Amino acid sequence: MVGRTRRRMVTASRAGSRGLMNCPAVPGLDTASRPAFEHEVKMANFGNVDMVIADLDATSGDVSTFVRVELQVVDIPGSYELAYQGVLNSSQLVNVNYSINWKNVRKRFVSQLIDKGMYHYHRGMRIVAVVQTPLYEQLHKSIAFEELPADRGGNTIIFMLYDYQPDPDRPGAFVLALDRVVGTSHNSLMTASRYQPVPLKEVFHQRILANLVR
Repeated sequence: MVGRTRRRMVTASRAGSRGLMNCPAVPGLDTASRPAFEHEVKMANFGNVDMVIADLDATSGDVSTFVRVELQVVDIPGSYELAYQGVLNSSQLVNVNYSINWKNVRKRFVSQLIDKGMYHYHRGMRIVAVVQTPLYEQLHKSIAFEELPADRGGNTIIFMLYDYQPDPDRPGAFVLALDRVVGTSHNSLMTASRYQPVPLKEVFHQRILANLVR
């Protein structure tokens, strides 16, 4: 399920990125004359890049500018095949047993965006994070970072949100389509993730005692 959704997001984000290039959210790409797309680019001391959109010089063929795109899906432990088949068959009710590991994504993805966002800030660039709308909403519910217009100055992270929408050409079917674009900064993401309400010390004491008497 994760691999299948990721492949669809690659295809959808590739098409959606062409539209994003026409807005000022990603400086330099709105005027790209020879855009090129490449997946899984490895960069020393920078980590792997899920996808790169580059503008190639018309004369030399060198990279004039580029933007880094990160794709993130969520793992679903348990049995989800019946749910997937239900979506394919447009079933109204399906009994399934699965869960969505939101916390695992939050721990890995947010720290990655903070680190890479800082690098991009010093280089005067932005990172595009492609996620599905439910995942983004879970992240923002847990970490109340600023939501800013995508073309606002100071943004280092641009979220491209995708969601399943009815397919106009196939009744009862759904396609993954661009929902909206949201901007934020690595500083806002870092501050919101670090300074969150914590349980009182007495609550920890009660939990320790409860574990001791089990």
